[in-house]
Amino acid sequence: MNQQLISQPPRSQKIIQDIQIAMRVRRIWLISVTFIILLALIVGVPFVLDRFFGFFLPIVFPSLLLKVSSILGILIIVAALLSLCLLVCMLLLTAKQHAINGYRKAAHSSLEQRMRSYYPPRNVPQLSKKQGQHLLLLGLPGSGKTKTLENFLYEATSSVLHENDKIPVLIQMKYYNGFLRQYPPDASPDGQTVPATDTLLSYLLDDKHEQKSQTTSEPELVSIRHLRPYLRQFVEQGRIVFLCDGMNELESNALQVVHDELIRFMQTQNRVIMTCRELEYQEQTTIQDFDRQGAKISSCVRKRRCS
Repeated sequence: MNQQLISQPPRSQKIIQDIQIAMRVRRIWLISVTFIILLALIVGVPFVLDRFFGFFLPIVFPSLLLKVSSILGILIIVAALLSLCLLVCMLLLTAKQHAINGYRKAAHSSLEQRMRSYYPPRNVPQLSKKQGQHLLLLGLPGSGKTKTLENFLYEATSSVLHENDKIPVLIQMKYYNGFLRQYPPDASPDGQTVPATDTLLSYLLDDKHEQKSQTTSEPELVSIRHLRPYLRQFVEQGRIVFLCDGMNELESNALQVVHDELIRFMQTQNRVIMTCRELEYQEQTTIQDFDRQGAKISSCVRKRRCS
């Protein structure tokens, strides 16, 4: 299946897009407001002193010293304003990489304990983050399909993700199935209409689906909150690896929606890796269609019980 090449915007346009998104990030506003408050204090103290002690300063300090202090005060104000401008520019230009690093560290940390007991199944392909092939992993219950995806995410986030690296996102289909049941296509949590091809993004962007490691042994969305401001842009740039675990856990109506969505992503530079139980694969022609659309089929053979 031929992939649709995504035309990359000029670098100047990408920087403008990054700045526009970064201006909506809460962290940048908090740091900027804090710095502005400190700047206001620095600038305001001399005026307060002059207001309350202005009568005594000419007596205590010679006029030359007052002139020098006035010049120094102006220089401090100018330096503070320049520092504020530089700080805001630095925050805006580094916000995207900061978000990626935050996601990488949080995802790696959340999976670290589970990966200590991981043993790769036999015949499972190497899921390198630099590959672009779509995959469908089949296996019996407990054969290690879920942990294979988790291990791919764990290894991909063990080192720095650079500007052009793909970013893996783990999605448990049983939770996404519940989202589709609650918010069917053409509906969304905020009551607005969402096309059927955008329901997966709506799910990932919905802040109600945070990591649930405290209440369940299996997180629903691993640290996705760090990527949300830039997620739609990453998808448009073809930088996401959709790790779709448990295609067999989708209801029939949801399965058709997910099938159409993933096929659309497979036709871009994004990558799709799915897991499914062998029996459901044999029974579901909709899942079998991924093979015809270009996904490579691979089987997980259990070496040791690992999920």
